[in-house]
Amino acid sequence: MDEPVAPVEPEPPEVIPTAPVVPEPTPPEPTTPGDFEETVDDEGNPKNEVLGEDGRPGSHVFNFEFDEADLASGDFSALSRHAEALVANRDRSAIIEGHCDERGTREYNLALGERRAQAVADFLMSAGVRSSQLTVVSFGEEVPIDAGNNESAWMKNRRAVIKIK
Repeated sequence: MDEPVAPVEPEPPEVIPTAPVVPEPTPPEPTTPGDFEETVDDEGNPKNEVLGEDGRPGSHVFNFEFDEADLASGDFSALSRHAEALVANRDRSAIIEGHCDERGTREYNLALGERRAQAVADFLMSAGVRSSQLTVVSFGEEVPIDAGNNESAWMKNRRAVIKIK
């Protein structure tokens, strides 16, 4: 009689690790107080606009009222200049950062910062800038320009910053 033979099981295939197909995006570096040293006048108030090396708009600070994400009518001229620069130079892009003062919860301030940055992006897109040229990011209360605990400091921290690349 033949002895029973155990079935032969095939070896599992070797698993070869692969790199991700799309690399993880790197978040932009937040604007820090040092980025604004040259944009502050003698009284410490933001001058708001910095021109790039080519003389075109490089970055701009737009301030907001407490708990608001509406652009001030005085911001439209500067926003229009940025829009013109981006429309004329489709190879350039902009990062728009939303920031808040320290009042409110972290979650609320992240959402408010997002709304502030999006308000700037919406204006630019309405003026012909492609959405693919814009990156919107919120830092909430995490990156203050002024660490003071008073209205003057809070006013400086309630901002959106556009940085043309």
